[in-house]
Amino acid sequence: MPAPLTATSAIVGDGHDGWQDAWEMWWLNRAFQTGSPPYHFSTLYAPDGATLYIHSLNPIEIVLALPVQWLFGVIPAYNFAAWLALVLTAFGGYLLGKDVTGSRLAGLVAGLIVGFAPHQFAHLLGHLDVVSIQFFVLGVWCLYRAIHAAGRPALAWSLWSAACLAASALTHPYSLISAIIAMLLMGLYYSLRKRETGKRWLPIAKTALASIIGLSVVSPFLFAMYSQVAGPDAPRRREITEDSVRSEIKYYSADLLAHFIPSPFHPIWGDASRQALEPMQGGLSEKVVFPGYAVIALALAGAISPSTRRKARPWWLLALLGFVISLGPSLHIGGVDTGVPLPADLLYSLPGTFLVRVPARFNILVMLGLSICAALGAQALWRHPKVASWRPYSLAAIPLLIGLEFFTAPYRTSPFEVEAWWDKVAVDRSAYSAVLEVPFDRATPDPLRWQIASGLPLAGGYLSRQPMYPLSSGVPPFADFGLNRFSELSLFDRPRETLCRPLPSESTYLDLLRLARVRYAVLHLDKLSPDDPRLSLAARLFPSPPIYKSDTLAVYETGGGEADPGVFGVVEDIEDWYPFEEGTFRWSNRTQARLQVWSGSEQEVSLKMKLASFNVKRNVIISTGDDLLGAGRVDPPGRLFNLEWRAPKGFSTILISASGTPIPPASVGVGNDQRPLSISLADCTYERRGQGSGVRDHVRVANLLNTGP
Repeated sequence: MPAPLTATSAIVGDGHDGWQDAWEMWWLNRAFQTGSPPYHFSTLYAPDGATLYIHSLNPIEIVLALPVQWLFGVIPAYNFAAWLALVLTAFGGYLLGKDVTGSRLAGLVAGLIVGFAPHQFAHLLGHLDVVSIQFFVLGVWCLYRAIHAAGRPALAWSLWSAACLAASALTHPYSLISAIIAMLLMGLYYSLRKRETGKRWLPIAKTALASIIGLSVVSPFLFAMYSQVAGPDAPRRREITEDSVRSEIKYYSADLLAHFIPSPFHPIWGDASRQALEPMQGGLSEKVVFPGYAVIALALAGAISPSTRRKARPWWLLALLGFVISLGPSLHIGGVDTGVPLPADLLYSLPGTFLVRVPARFNILVMLGLSICAALGAQALWRHPKVASWRPYSLAAIPLLIGLEFFTAPYRTSPFEVEAWWDKVAVDRSAYSAVLEVPFDRATPDPLRWQIASGLPLAGGYLSRQPMYPLSSGVPPFADFGLNRFSELSLFDRPRETLCRPLPSESTYLDLLRLARVRYAVLHLDKLSPDDPRLSLAARLFPSPPIYKSDTLAVYETGGGEADPGVFGVVEDIEDWYPFEEGTFRWSNRTQARLQVWSGSEQEVSLKMKLASFNVKRNVIISTGDDLLGAGRVDPPGRLFNLEWRAPKGFSTILISASGTPIPPASVGVGNDQRPLSISLADCTYERRGQGSGVRDHVRVANLLNTGP
C-alpha cells in the first residue's frame, strides 16, 4: 500500500486498469453533481456519450468513498476504497467465522484469510471491482444466520442477505454468481441435513426468499444488461464469437500448479514466485490463486478433526466446488493445456457465460470455504489437549504464520502524473470542448487519467466493454488517427479500406471533428515515431501551429463551433467487412453489417449499392435508426439498391440485416476459404440530393432493381 507521503499522489496498483477505477470515482461524482444517469457515460465517446449497463461501475464502493473524494480528491478516495474493500471483506469473514466456530479468535483467522489472501492483492493491481467481494461474504453470513434462526430474526436476516445479494449484482458479475452459488449450496446442504422431516424445507425456503428478493430489487438493472447484451449493437459484439469466448475461458482458467506457488508480492520469495508463474496463461491477476500452505494445513485439520468436521462439511464442499469451477473447462498444469476435460466444461457451455470468461476469479469461493475450514482447524488445534500448555503461543502463532505467507510489501503504486496542459487548460466546458487523443488504442486507459485532471470530454473511451462507436469504425479522420483501434493492427489506410465513393476529402476532416464537438487534437509525441503518418496528417489538417508544445505533447485546436452544413459521407464499418477482393467488392462475415454516415445538417441524400449473397438467397432489410430504407431478396448474382432518405445532422448508422447464417466457402466445396461469408458490398456510391429539391420528412425507397437473372 502507498506510504502516507504518496497516498494522495499515487494509486495502489500497476497503473493500468486502476486508472479506469479511479476515473469511475471521478465520473460518478460528476454524474451526481450534474444529474446525469450513472451508466450513460457522457464524457466519453463524443459527441453523444455511451450507455453501458454491462460496465462494472461498482457504484456502492464509490459512494462509500465519496466523502473522502469531496475532502481530498480522487486519488485518496481510490486508496481509501481499496483499503475499505479489503477490510470489509475481512470483517465479513470474521463475522461468519465467529458464528460458525463460536470463537472470536477463530473468526479473526477466517477474516484474515478471506480479506487479505494473495488473490485479493493480485486483483488490487487494477481490478477494484473484483476485489470488492465484501457484499458476497456478508450475504453468505446473513444467510447463515437466517438458516440458524427462527421467526422474525430469520426473516430479518434473510432480507439482509437479499440486500447483500443485490449489492453484489451492482459490484461485479463474479460476486453475484459466487453469491448465488454459495447461497444455493448452503440452502441445499442445511435442508438435507435437517433431522426433522417437517422442517427440512426451511433452509432452502430462506435461501429462495433471499435470492428472489435480492434479484428482484436489481431486476431492472439486470434486464437492461441482458437487453444490451442480446441486442444487435451489443458491446464487444464484433469481438465475441463462440471460438473467442472459449479461447478466453481457457486462457484465464486457473492453473493447477499455481495453487502451490506462493504470493509473487512477498518481499522474500516474490521474485521467484513471479518467475514460476511466468509460463502460465492469463495475466498476473488471474495467475495468483495461492491459498497459503498454512491455510491448507489448517483447513485440512478443520475438515478431519472429530470436533469440527461436521461444521466444516459445507465449507469444504464450497471450496471444492469453487476449485473445480476456477480450473475452467480443461486441466492446465504448468502453463500447458492438457486437454483433459473437467466438470466445469458443462457450466461454461451454458448461454450467457461469455460474461464470465475468467474462471480463475471464482477463486473467491475457494478462499471463503477454506477460511471457515481453517478457522475450525485453528479452533480444533487450540482445544487439543497436547496444545493446552502452549495455547497462548499458538493463539498468536497461527495468525502470524498466515500473515507471514500473505505479507505484501512494498506494494506497487502508480503516480498521478499529467502534463501541465491538462491540469491548467482554461476553456469553456461547453459542448464543443472534446479531446481527440492520438494515439488512443483499446489497450490504454491513460486518457481517463488525463480527463480526471482536465474534465474535458473525450472522443473514444476505455471501458470494460467497448460499445459500438461509429467514430472508431471508419469515420474520418478518427479512424485515420487510430481511435480505439487495436494497437497491434496496422494504421488505417483510407484508399485501401474504404469502398464507398467518393472517398472523403481531407478538406472536410476539420468539419467532421467539429461535428463530433472535438476542439482539441492532442498528439503524444513520445508515443509516435517521427515517420508516423498521423503527424503529417495533423500538420496538413490544422492550418495554425499547436497551441501547446512540449517534448512529449502537441495540442492543436479546431476552433470549435459548427461544421459545414453541406458535409456528407458514407463509409463501411471497418470491423464488419473483410478487405477488398479484386478491388471492387468486399464480403461481410456477419448477418448484420453496417455503413457509417455523417451529415453536417438534416438533408436529403441518396446511396446506391449492390449487395450479393454467398451461396444461398437471403432476405435483406436495410434500416437507419427506426426508419426502413430498403428490403428485398438478394441472391448470389446480386441486387442493386438505390436508397433515398433524409439524413439527420450528426453521425448515424445504416444497418444491413441478412437472413440465415454466414457460410465458409470451403464447407460447400468452394476452394479452401474458411471465412464465414454472408453478403458482399459493391458499387457503393453516395451523394447529396441538392438544396432545392424540397424538404421531405419521410423515408423513401426507390428503384429496388434486381440485377440477377
